[in-house]
Amino acid sequence: PKTLLNRFQISVEPIFLLVFFCFSLADAASTNFLLIRTCTMVFGFSEANCTHRISPSVQEIIQPYTAKIIMGRALTQAIFPAILSLFIGSWTDGSKKRKPFIILPVIGLTIDYAMWLIFIYFPIPPIYFLLTILPYSLSGGSISLFTCAYCYLSDITNEDNRAFRMSVLTVSLTIGMLSGYLVSTELYKTFQKDINFIIFGTSFCCMILTVLYTIFLLPETIITEEIENSGERNNGKSFFNISHVKDSLAVLLKGRPSNGRLVLLLLIAIIVIDILVFQGESNFRYLSLKASFHWTVEDYNVFSAILSGVAVITSLVGIWLLNKVLGLSCTFTIALVLSTCFLSSVLISLSKSPTGFYSAALFGCLVVLLSPLIKSEMSYLVPNSDIGKVFAFTSTLEAVTPFAATPAYTEVYNAVISTKPLYLYFLSAGFWLLALILSLLIVSINCCYGHKYLPLEDELGHENESNSINT
Repeated sequence: PKTLLNRFQISVEPIFLLVFFCFSLADAASTNFLLIRTCTMVFGFSEANCTHRISPSVQEIIQPYTAKIIMGRALTQAIFPAILSLFIGSWTDGSKKRKPFIILPVIGLTIDYAMWLIFIYFPIPPIYFLLTILPYSLSGGSISLFTCAYCYLSDITNEDNRAFRMSVLTVSLTIGMLSGYLVSTELYKTFQKDINFIIFGTSFCCMILTVLYTIFLLPETIITEEIENSGERNNGKSFFNISHVKDSLAVLLKGRPSNGRLVLLLLIAIIVIDILVFQGESNFRYLSLKASFHWTVEDYNVFSAILSGVAVITSLVGIWLLNKVLGLSCTFTIALVLSTCFLSSVLISLSKSPTGFYSAALFGCLVVLLSPLIKSEMSYLVPNSDIGKVFAFTSTLEAVTPFAATPAYTEVYNAVISTKPLYLYFLSAGFWLLALILSLLIVSINCCYGHKYLPLEDELGHENESNSINT
C-alpha cells in the first residue's frame, strides 16, 4: 500500500529542508559568537566593545583572526569528505544502498550542534570551536549528503521528471534556509539572554527529528532491472577498495558519442566553480556586510530571508519558464544563469549602500537553478548504473575546492577589509566569467552536433538498431 510520502512523491526533501533550516538558523549566530569570543578572549576587549555594533577600528583588529578560524573550519570540514567521496559513488552504485551515507552525515551534524551547546557555556578560546565540525566532516559532510541524494533521485525518476524533482530538492532546501533566517530573526528580537543556547538547542532538536525521519521513514531505493542486468553489484567488495576509485575514473573518462565526454568534463568544471564561489562567499558574507554597512545579526538574517524567498520563487518557476515556456535548451539556460551571476558579482562589488547591495544580490538569484540544471544534464549523459560514480567523483572535486577557495577568499578579504570589503566579490566575478566561457563552449558543441546527446548505452543502442535496419 502506498504511504502518504509515496503518494506525494516525498523522499529526501524533508531531510534537506530541516538540515538547511539548521544551517541558516545558526549561520550568523555562530560567526557572531566567534567574533565576540575573539574580541573578548583573544584581544582582551571589554564586553561592551564587543557586542551590538562593533566599531570599525575594533573590527579591523578582530575580523582577520576570526576569518582565519572560519578558514580552518572550512578546511577541516572538507578533508575527510574529500577522501570518502572517492569511494562513495562506486560503492553505492554496486550495493544500491544510498541511505547509509545520507544517515551518517545527518547524525554527524546532530553531534556538531550538541558540541556547540556544550562549548558555549565554557570560557573556551575560539580556536577550539574547530573541533565541533569534526563529527560532520568524519561522517561525509554535505558532499556525502548531496551525492547520495542526487543518486537517490536518479534511481527513482526518469528523464521526463528528473530535472523537476531535482529542482524540488533545491526548493526544499531553500525553504529551509528561508525559514531558518526568519526564525533566527524572531529569536533575536524575542530573546536577548542565552540566545546562542536557544538557537543551537533548536538546531539540535531539529536534527534529532531529521535522524528519525531518515532512519525510519526514508525507504531505500529499489534495484531496477537495468542495474540488475548491468553486473554492477559489489560482489563483496569492501568500502575502502581501490577498485571503486578505478571504476569512477573509468566511467568518467569513457568515450561518449557527440563529444559527450568533453561536455561531461566541462559540466563538472562548472560545478566546481559554483561550489568554489559558494564556499568562499558564504564564509565571508556576514563579515563583509558587517564591515561595510555595520549590519547586525538581525539585519543579515532579514536580507538572507528575502534572498531565500526570492530563490524559492525562482526555483519553482525558473526551469518551467525558461525550458518549457521559452523553449530554451538546458545548456543555454546554464549559460544564461552564469551571465547573471557574473553581472551580479560585479554590481555587488561596486555597491555603495544596502539598497544597491540588495538589488545586485537579487539580480543573481538565478544561481539556484545552476546545480539542478547541471546535475540533470549530467544524468542524460550517463546511464543510471554509473551515475553514482560520476556524482561521487564530482563531489570529490567539490570537496577539495575549499582548499583553494577558502585561503584565496581569506587573503583577498584581509587585503580589502581596510578599503572596501565588498571588493571581495570581484574575485567571484572572475570565477563566474570562467564558468560562463565553459558553458558557451558546451552550447557550441551542442549546436555543432545539432541534437541532444544521449547516454552512451542509449546512443549505441540507436546505432545498433540503425545498422540492423540497413543490413
